[in-house]
Amino acid sequence: MSESARIDDIDAMKSFRVQLAKFADAANLALDDAQSDVNRALNWLEGEQLSFWTTQIRKRQELLARAEQALRDKTLYKDISGRPPSAVEEHKAVAVAKRNLEEAEQKLANTKSWCRRFPKEIAMYYGGVKPLANTLAGGVPAALAQMTNALNWLEQYIAAPQEAGSTGGSPPEGGGDSRQADSMARGVGQAHESQPDRLLLLRQAIPTETELADAAALPADHWPLPADETFAWAAAPAAAEVAESTDDVKIVMAAEFPPTAGIVVCRVNTQLIYIGPEIYDGNKNQKPALFAAAARDIVNDRPYIGQLLLLPVGTLALVGSDGRATVYDARNRRLTGAD
Repeated sequence: MSESARIDDIDAMKSFRVQLAKFADAANLALDDAQSDVNRALNWLEGEQLSFWTTQIRKRQELLARAEQALRDKTLYKDISGRPPSAVEEHKAVAVAKRNLEEAEQKLANTKSWCRRFPKEIAMYYGGVKPLANTLAGGVPAALAQMTNALNWLEQYIAAPQEAGSTGGSPPEGGGDSRQADSMARGVGQAHESQPDRLLLLRQAIPTETELADAAALPADHWPLPADETFAWAAAPAAAEVAESTDDVKIVMAAEFPPTAGIVVCRVNTQLIYIGPEIYDGNKNQKPALFAAAARDIVNDRPYIGQLLLLPVGTLALVGSDGRATVYDARNRRLTGAD
């Protein structure tokens, strides 16, 4: 089996991911609008229309009774010539009142018929759109997550050989110094060749985005890192500078930090930042318990949180015991710090 892959253009995959997310938003909006229309129609039918036509029947019955009484009064009395007066207008009024009453009775019968029929129509509609709703609720988010992971792996796959190949150099001329330089170059090259694998293992050991989102939804019992913890890859911004960046951002942290392990910081997405021990075992059973807190609630007490809010999505930082960090971008390219 070939150990290489042909990667032509991952931008097409990124574009498709964006369009899929837009489609999901539009489809969810359409389903919500349809749900609102169904509810309004049902409320209108069972509430307004039943009440309206019931009242109309009563009113039209009263109008018919008045018209019939007027017709009787007209036919009971005679004029001065001894003949009964003309009752053409009264007959017309009675006919109109009867037609209006029959119309109201028919409308009420139709309304009651639709009140019995409409729930069945609603059930048929829900049955028809349920597969789409299930796909939008589960399938599309899962597909977007898989595509995001795939894109991350592809970008890391593309970047890894470039990092390995860019560290080599031509040995300088000379005797012992040349051999020493050549040895140092090989050592640096070997270190950088193993670095992508190390970072990939480290990223694999980080809890999944779903696990982090679930943890972010729960209130934190405590905050494991102390208030004076220092991350030294950048100057801590003032609270006012990061206040606009703290909305809806959750910091998810491991419950325990082994004393011999470093600290890993990862900006998972625009709303999640992970802080945990530097471990390379992706076994889910060994992943630590998680706690979460809103960034806006802790940024004043812990200034280093302000630094984390400045990290781009995908950034990974390895923090040593002295607080100094080596920072990598989403493609595992070193941005600052030393290994």
